[in-house]
Amino acid sequence: MGVYLDKVKAVVSICGSVIATGNDLTYRGRELWKGFKFQGELLSCDLSKRTTLIESVMRDVLRHDHTHLIPVEKASEDTHFLMVAGDQDTTCSNYGVEAVSQRLEICGRADKVHTIVYPGAGHIIEPPYNTLCEHSHYAIGTIVYWGGEAQGLCRAEEDLWHQIRSCLAHHVRDRSQWYQDLLQKSRTKTDVA
Repeated sequence: MGVYLDKVKAVVSICGSVIATGNDLTYRGRELWKGFKFQGELLSCDLSKRTTLIESVMRDVLRHDHTHLIPVEKASEDTHFLMVAGDQDTTCSNYGVEAVSQRLEICGRADKVHTIVYPGAGHIIEPPYNTLCEHSHYAIGTIVYWGGEAQGLCRAEEDLWHQIRSCLAHHVRDRSQWYQDLLQKSRTKTDVA
C-alpha cells in the first residue's frame, strides 16, 4: 500500500517480507509484481524438527536488486519507511531491511527510510511486555523456529513502541490537515481564554 497509494505517508514494517512471496500480487486484475516461489532448498530442519530458512540462501534472495523485491522506490516522494528486524530472526528479515535501505539509497531517497535491527530479538516483535515466541506452528504445516532471546526482545519491544509512535506522529499526524486544524482550534481557544 505504501508503494502504490499516494495517501500512505508512513510504512512501519516489523520483520515484514520485502519480496512478494507465493502468488503474484495483483490489484483489480492488474499485476503489480511477480511472486517469488520459495523452493525446498530454502528450508532447513533442526534436530527438534523446527524449520528455519537457510541464511546463506536467503542472503542471496534478499538483496536490493532482486527482481521480486517490493519496488519501494516507486512510493510517493513524501512516503517514509520504518524498517525493523531482529538480529536473531531466523527468517532473515534483517537482510530485507538492508535491501530496502540500499535500494532507496541507490535511488537517492536514503532520507526516506529509517532502519533498526535489534540485538537479541527474533522474528516476533510485538507491543511491549509480550512473552517470547521462540517457535510456533505455521501455515506451511510445520513448526517454525523464530529465534530471539527474552532480554533482547524486551528491550526491542520497549524501544520499538516509542519509534513507531514517533514515526507516525512526525510523518502522519503532524503533517495532516486534520491535526493542523485541531492545533489551530486549540490555539484559538487558548487565546480567547
